[in-house]
Amino acid sequence: MMKQARSLLAMALVFQSFVAAAQDRVSLNSISKIEVKNGQIEIAGNRRPNFTTFTMVDPPRLVIDISEAVFVDVPKELKVGDGTITSIKVATYGGASSAIARVLIGFERELEADIASSGNSLLVKLPPDPGQPSALVAQKQAADREAKEKREAEERARLEAERAAREEKERVAREEAKAAEAARLAKLETERLEKERLAAEKAEAERQQKLAAEAAKKKAEEERLAKLELERQEKERLRLEKEAAAKAAKEEADRKARELAEAKQRAEDERLARAAAEKAAREEKEQLAKLEAEQKASQLAELKRLEREAREQSEREKKEREALARKEEADRKEAARLAEAQKKQAELDAKREREAARQREAEEKRAAALAARQAVEEAKRREAEEKRLAEEAKQREAEDKKLAVKEAERARKQRELEAAAASTPSPSELASKRTPPVAANKAARMTFVGFKQDEGVGRVFFRTSAPVRYRVGEDSDRQVVLTLENTQMGLPNNQRIIDASFFDTAVSLVRPEEQGGGVKVFISLKRAVAYRASQTGNELTLEFERPE
Repeated sequence: MMKQARSLLAMALVFQSFVAAAQDRVSLNSISKIEVKNGQIEIAGNRRPNFTTFTMVDPPRLVIDISEAVFVDVPKELKVGDGTITSIKVATYGGASSAIARVLIGFERELEADIASSGNSLLVKLPPDPGQPSALVAQKQAADREAKEKREAEERARLEAERAAREEKERVAREEAKAAEAARLAKLETERLEKERLAAEKAEAERQQKLAAEAAKKKAEEERLAKLELERQEKERLRLEKEAAAKAAKEEADRKARELAEAKQRAEDERLARAAAEKAAREEKEQLAKLEAEQKASQLAELKRLEREAREQSEREKKEREALARKEEADRKEAARLAEAQKKQAELDAKREREAARQREAEEKRAAALAARQAVEEAKRREAEEKRLAEEAKQREAEDKKLAVKEAERARKQRELEAAAASTPSPSELASKRTPPVAANKAARMTFVGFKQDEGVGRVFFRTSAPVRYRVGEDSDRQVVLTLENTQMGLPNNQRIIDASFFDTAVSLVRPEEQGGGVKVFISLKRAVAYRASQTGNELTLEFERPE
């Protein structure tokens, strides 16, 4: 352990010697402050941070890797001891454009931290601790820890001096046994490597068994959800068929009622037409009878006059010409009278025809008004029915969404519990990996791309066949770029563009593209907001805060 610590110290000194030269070649994010204040940790630099996170247990720790960044005048370890945070350690890996600044935060207990970027700073917000001691008790505890650490340091110095003396005395003996010790150490090293290989193979076999069990469990869950969806669709189909049958029956009843009303209206129209025709015929018959009586009376008067003239002919022979003149005048007057009577009759007939035409026109207008009123009522009824069906569809859609949200929340909690049970990575893995391990040279497949909102918070989430390495950066203030390394697009449907501009969130557009050996996802924003990235099992989520 002492040799490894000295080697790491030497590497750190060498790295710090060329940090300044690397900064001249590449514009790095210089992190100059790490401050704990009011229940949160502020990590400040001169650029907007591009970061990834993961957690560790036993003891609880939070690891934040900031890419293309270095520390400037920041102590390697900051002792806190406030009842929640034990200490904060920093380290730098890589060089030039691949420089990574790591912040390791130790906690007194397991808790969930809220990580968000704000300008050029990262804010780690911690939940309040109801059992946190008062300020005086905390100061006393800090003083006790400092005294204890001082005593431990003095004890370590004394033990180191004694150890150096013993080593000097034993150096000659060690030289003589060096060859035998080297052979023994080589044998032990071989045995250790073999044990590590067997342990690694066993761990890999257990991990594969766990992945297979998770896959079987996920498949069973998907089959259950598919069965529930089929049952819901069957119920919906039966309900729609029942509603369609009821609607058809109602429409048939309405149609028969309309036909009955129309038949009654036609019978009434025919009755009125018959009554008008009978009245007209009766009036015409009376007029003809009157004319005929007048003609008979005139003929009778004419016969009497002729008899009188015959009896008096002898007496009126002298006045024949005058009588003939009078007769001609009477005939002319009679013809004029008959012509006038015929003219009046024609005018009366025309008047009756016009009255009948007006009555027919009024009946037609009344029938048209009735039909128009019935059409308007039918349109209103159909509109009300369509609104009712649309409202029912919205209610069903809302219920389906609530069910989907509950099911997704249950699945997320299950995945978090399974992820929490995973083994803690070793120190060598922490030094070389920033994200959960993935199978070497085996590309993961993207299985789903989705978006959802929750009270103005927009979440873009991705599901893959295995945990993936990823990076989050920004092309501009309004475009975030997520890079999934060693990942294939999978289904063609995953390349679709998601338009989220109609939702009340900061997310406007999500556009996945397959580039090289990975996938890049360009997320356009309506306005720049703080966001956070997290990966749980095979699901990666980017959460964007609600815009102000």
